[in-house]
Amino acid sequence: MKKLLLSTIFAFAIVTVANAIVTQKVVLRDGSVLYGYIQQQDGKGQLTIHTDSALISISGKKVADIKPSPVAVNELTPVWKIWAENHDAYDNVNGKKTLTLSKVFFKKDSIANPNQTTADVKVLEEGAIVRYLELTPSVYFIKWKEILTIQAEQRSKTDLSGIDRVYKLKNGTTEKGQYAGETENLLKLYVGKLKVKSFDINDVVKYEYLPINPNQDIFAQSELLDIIKTRGGEEIKGIIVEQSYEGKTNAENYFKIQTGKEAALTREVKVSDIVEVRKTDNPDYQPQSDILLDEGDVYVNRQKTLWLGVKEQAKNDILQLDSINTDIVIALDAEGKAIVAVEYWSEKNDGAKKFQLVKVSKEKNKKNVIYGFTYKDLATSNYPSTEPKTSVNHTTRVEYTIRAKGGYALYDAQQHKAVTFMVK
Repeated sequence: MKKLLLSTIFAFAIVTVANAIVTQKVVLRDGSVLYGYIQQQDGKGQLTIHTDSALISISGKKVADIKPSPVAVNELTPVWKIWAENHDAYDNVNGKKTLTLSKVFFKKDSIANPNQTTADVKVLEEGAIVRYLELTPSVYFIKWKEILTIQAEQRSKTDLSGIDRVYKLKNGTTEKGQYAGETENLLKLYVGKLKVKSFDINDVVKYEYLPINPNQDIFAQSELLDIIKTRGGEEIKGIIVEQSYEGKTNAENYFKIQTGKEAALTREVKVSDIVEVRKTDNPDYQPQSDILLDEGDVYVNRQKTLWLGVKEQAKNDILQLDSINTDIVIALDAEGKAIVAVEYWSEKNDGAKKFQLVKVSKEKNKKNVIYGFTYKDLATSNYPSTEPKTSVNHTTRVEYTIRAKGGYALYDAQQHKAVTFMVK
C-alpha cells in the first residue's frame, strides 16, 4: 500500500468552476487531468478518485460515437454558464444563445470511468484523439501505473486555514511544509514561496499533519475526513494526524487518527490491522481567509469604508460627524443580532484595538441634520467583542455583536476620524 495517499491533502486547483475546491490535480500519462481527491486506495495499486471536474483525453479508436446537442443558456447548470461566459463559448442558433454539449459513447473497457457513456461534456478535440471537459462530479478507477504526477497548488497568502506536514527521514532529520505533489516514487513539499523540495518515498519513515491556524481546531481546517476500517470490521472516522513506518513490520507501524476536536481524542491503529482507508467530506470544515490591506484601510464585513472627519462641538458636548455613510448596511438576524467584523491595517502586528464602537445619534436644527455622539456615549458604550487578532499580513480583525438598529461609528480617538455603517 503506497504510504502517502492515506493522508489528508489540501490545495486549490485551477479550474474555471464557481467555488470549486479540489484537493488534488491528478495528471494521467494519457494527458487526462482529474480534479478532485483520492477517495480510496487498495493494496493492488488501484485508486478510486472522486472528481468535481475532469479534462479527459482518449484515443479516438476507443470512442464509439459522439452526439452533440445545443443547450439553451437558461437550461445550463451554473458551472457551465460560468465556463461558457469565461471562454466565449456560446453559439447562436436561430437567434438563441446556446452551448453545444455532447454525449460521448465508448467502446467496452475503453476508459477508467466504468460508464459506457458520459454525461453532457464539452468536446474540445475530435479525431485521432478525443478530448473533452467534464464539469459533473464523477468517480474514476485508476491504477498507479497510469498516473504521471499528482499536483497541488501552494496556499495563497490570504489563506489562514490548512494543514502542513512534517516528514521524518531515515537519517533522523525532519522537513516541514505544505504538500506540493507526488509521483509513484517521490514526495514533494512547498518549503518556501514557490520553492519545492522532493524526497524519495522510501526515505520518509514518519508523517505528521499539523493545522496551521492556532485559533482553529484541526477539524475546521481539514476539507476531508479519513475513515479507517479495521480487520475486525470497525470503522474509525476522524483525521489522520500521524503515520509511522519506522518499524520493520506492519505490526510495529501505526496510524494515529484524531476522532474529536480535542487532541486527546486520538486513537492508534496498527498498520497490520488496517484493511481500508477512505475519505469523505468534512461537515465541520470552516476555512478562514485573510484580506490584504493598505495602510489606513478599514473594512466592515469585507466592505471598504470611508473615513469621516469628526469635529468637537464644545457648546453642546457633541462629537459631530461630517456626514454618515449609508452604503454599508448590515441586517439583524432571526435572533435580533448582527455580527460586525472589522478589519484594519496594523503596522506593528500587535493586535491593538484601534476603535471605539458607539451608536450615532441624529439631531435636527433649523438648518440641517447633525449626526454625532458624546464623550458620555463613548464612556458608556459596551458592545461584546472578540479579542483583536492580527494576521501575518498586518490585518487585524475584531468582531462586535450589535442588537439594535441604527447608525454606528467606529471612532479613532487618535486621529479624530471615524467610519460608519448602518444596522437594519
